[in-house]
Amino acid sequence: MISRKLFVDTLVGIKKEFENRDNAEKELEKLGMRFNIDRTPFLESMLEILKEIVPDPYDYIGWWLYDASDYCVSWEEDGQKIEKDLQDPNDLYDFLLDGAVKTTDVEALLADVPAKEYDLVPQKIIEQTDFLRYMDAVLNYLETHDIVIQIAQEGVGKYVVMGVKLYHQLFEGLKRPKLGNEDNMITVEIQIDPELECRARQAFEGTGFTLEQVCEMFIVWCAHYPKDASKWIEGAKKRQEEREKTSAEGEQEPD
Repeated sequence: MISRKLFVDTLVGIKKEFENRDNAEKELEKLGMRFNIDRTPFLESMLEILKEIVPDPYDYIGWWLYDASDYCVSWEEDGQKIEKDLQDPNDLYDFLLDGAVKTTDVEALLADVPAKEYDLVPQKIIEQTDFLRYMDAVLNYLETHDIVIQIAQEGVGKYVVMGVKLYHQLFEGLKRPKLGNEDNMITVEIQIDPELECRARQAFEGTGFTLEQVCEMFIVWCAHYPKDASKWIEGAKKRQEEREKTSAEGEQEPD
């Protein structure tokens, strides 16, 4: 979505250039010379780009530049007449954005994402270009829908967005239980070989995590993705058995 400042500066610049050309035609006409100075293709292209980015399907920008006399628009909403003065380009910007939010069919911009076993909520995907163009409408859509939206580049999801309400629903349960409330606490004892513990602590140096924090994150991961965790643990056991077998065979070799 184009910023307010860039929209206003571009629109005012185009209007000023068009006015300069109109004034030049009038001055030439006073001298008895009639010329119709063609508009610069570059400015026309800039205008079309501006209409696409905002977006402006009903060409209010063209009306504002060429046809507006009092710059006022009016309509009825819920039986009430509403009128807005759009002479200030900042007000035109707000008017166009508000209209885009109300009229954009966000569902048509979104595609379904195949559900996975560990998904906590439904997911949809939108191309980054569409998200940037209709960002206000998409964010407004998220306020009323409990879904996660992936922002994609050429069909590949790169980022995710969700509403604050859904975020709290998903992650509040990951908070640590309050100390002193034994009903909400689970005690887990993990026995680690002293030599392995020493090696693990050395490995985590400089990462910003302690061994205890890593163990806690591992347990949370296991709780939320038990099938993935089980698969990983089975693989780790096999790799450990293979290392032990290789080590034992090495010890049995004759000198």
